[in-house]
Amino acid sequence: MLSSIHDLSEAMYLPIPLSTDQLLVRVFEAALRAWERGDISLAWQLLSRALERAEAQHDRAAALQAHQLLGHVALGQGNLEQARRHHREALQGSHAVGLQIGVASSLHNLGLVAACSGDQRRARALVNAAISAYTRNNLPEAAARARANLEWLEVQ
Repeated sequence: MLSSIHDLSEAMYLPIPLSTDQLLVRVFEAALRAWERGDISLAWQLLSRALERAEAQHDRAAALQAHQLLGHVALGQGNLEQARRHHREALQGSHAVGLQIGVASSLHNLGLVAACSGDQRRARALVNAAISAYTRNNLPEAAARARANLEWLEVQ
């Protein structure tokens, strides 16, 4: 089922602000390289360390990024509960700081998790909300990816 979702890995590259901590930036980059080469275990380890460091430093931008990426890795592994937890954290944190791209992305990601969980109605509602948020924030490519996912959901 997961392999049918349109452009899941591209969602990892949305313009969510990263930390100014150069060590964290390097850890995120290493985690993305690990993800791209299929080393999911290493990506998870690196992102978990990044989240710990971000939280210890009270670096909200880095913590949001870590939660979002951990959610993607968990979803890719089929660990739906972990994916849901991390994407909810990203959604709540994005709401708290007014980061609209983070809200839109998190809604989209939670919709993908709902779809993988078999809750098509919730998935459609979340992806529709993401499309609206992407559109309001002038992110047509992200809205198009979400629409592709919505079209896929309609045939499920």
